Amino acid sequence: MLHTIHRRRIAMQTLSGATLLRLAAVLLSAGALSACGGSSSGSSAGTGSPSSSGSSTSVSTAAGSVTVHASEGTIGSAQVVSAPAGAPAGISTPFGWFTFTLSGLTPGATVTLTFTVPSGFTVTGYEKCNNGACSALSGATVSGSTLTVTLTDGGTGDTDGAANGTITDPGAIIATSSSSSSSSSSSSSSSSSSSSASNTSLSGAYGIASLINVQTGSNAGVGTVTADGSGNWTSNEDEDDNGTITSTSASGTDSIGANGALTLVQSGGATLTGNVSADGNTVAAEDLNTGDDPQMIFAMKQGQGTFSNASLSGTFVLGALGGFEYSGGSPSGDYGVLISVTFDGAGNYTVTSQTDNDEGTVGAGNTGSGTYSVAPDGTVTLMVSSGELTAQLSADGNTLAGVVLTSSAYPEMDIAIKVGQGTFSNASLSGTYAAAALTSNPSGSNGLLGTVTFDGAGNVTGTSTQNDAKTGAVTTVSLAGTYSVAADGTVTVNFSAGPTTLTGNFSADGNTLVLEDLQSGDNPGMMVLIR
Repeated sequence: MLHTIHRRRIAMQTLSGATLLRLAAVLLSAGALSACGGSSSGSSAGTGSPSSSGSSTSVSTAAGSVTVHASEGTIGSAQVVSAPAGAPAGISTPFGWFTFTLSGLTPGATVTLTFTVPSGFTVTGYEKCNNGACSALSGATVSGSTLTVTLTDGGTGDTDGAANGTITDPGAIIATSSSSSSSSSSSSSSSSSSSSASNTSLSGAYGIASLINVQTGSNAGVGTVTADGSGNWTSNEDEDDNGTITSTSASGTDSIGANGALTLVQSGGATLTGNVSADGNTVAAEDLNTGDDPQMIFAMKQGQGTFSNASLSGTFVLGALGGFEYSGGSPSGDYGVLISVTFDGAGNYTVTSQTDNDEGTVGAGNTGSGTYSVAPDGTVTLMVSSGELTAQLSADGNTLAGVVLTSSAYPEMDIAIKVGQGTFSNASLSGTYAAAALTSNPSGSNGLLGTVTFDGAGNVTGTSTQNDAKTGAVTTVSLAGTYSVAADGTVTVNFSAGPTTLTGNFSADGNTLVLEDLQSGDNPGMMVLIR
């Protein structure tokens, strides 16, 4: 059965909505354009015509004809293909996914490709996929309706990996209609949010999960928040307030800067700082006010449509953080959990691995199986050893988040992401992410909000603002260190300055990471990163 640590509650809940002002979090999702090749969808263009200055061809798509020009060689087999498995969700690719070959090159040659799209579209990037790992192609430039990328035979951008005079290039152009009212197209650049974000980026119903650690007892909440796109929001939330279940409602205002920076003001309450993703689908915010207890929220846009058990399937990595309770006059109990769980799409789940950090004691947790159900509105009910969990499934079926709403249970927040399949490496993780973290400690928790950049070669840098409840101080802390990505996608980040060693995984689209502190002797902590 799915559950947390021996004497604690479970490890699985769902992302449902809550008061946008309830916790320090991390997140920014920016869709990343992705392409790996898939089966042909029928649209195509013939072999390119060679000339003294390279070759050109055009591809007919549902959104108009796209012209491709190569600085040398001959373009052949250019066509639109179906989106590959593991392609990032939530991104705008109006021209579909492309695949073509470029032949007749000098082995090892570097070639410039220029894509020209129809008028009325704003191009933002180009994504490559290789063996299930997708990432933004560095060095891509945009000028009006043209996108220019550089590929090297046997190197950058060449899927076959051999310097053989032929480049195989599956990829996708990210673009949005210039008439679009929001910046919902995602960019796979290193930016963690869109530069054109505005209040309209936060609109609709969101599921939200929250956690706050206080020395007199923690509080975890789950519910819905509705933003009107004009800077106002309302919320309804069910909470586990140190073992007592209550319902609350709130309202307030939000403002979003050009870089996606978010300020949330609750009427009669706190002011939180955070980020909204470029596609407007993910929100994270933190209480960075001196003297306030650290808080963390994670919100995602709720799906519209009819869901079923089949909507939840595949392998997920789940991170959980449980706050301490105040019992007998003194605080006690804090824990973190990292779980791998597989849903079969038919109402059954299996936990294949679980690692617990129980107040600094790290060890293997319980594995097992259980059942779940998905209601037509996306509400997920999970049957676990300690009771029943209620959760919300994201529109794309790739994210779960929530809290345990059982009296006498430790307040706990859980975030689960669907992981990718394939062979991964350090190069699979690159770009800048918005990061939020919360460390649970009965003597004073610590919240963090900042940005983290992975260079694709094992190095990480960043900056953060931290709210240390033990000292009552809010300070700016630089982040630096190294990271490694195992072939199965497991991520280990070793911070030499800032937090500590964190372990976890990243989502199938590469836009979200969930990490836990599983080091013996460390206080439990969870970090979420989104671009």
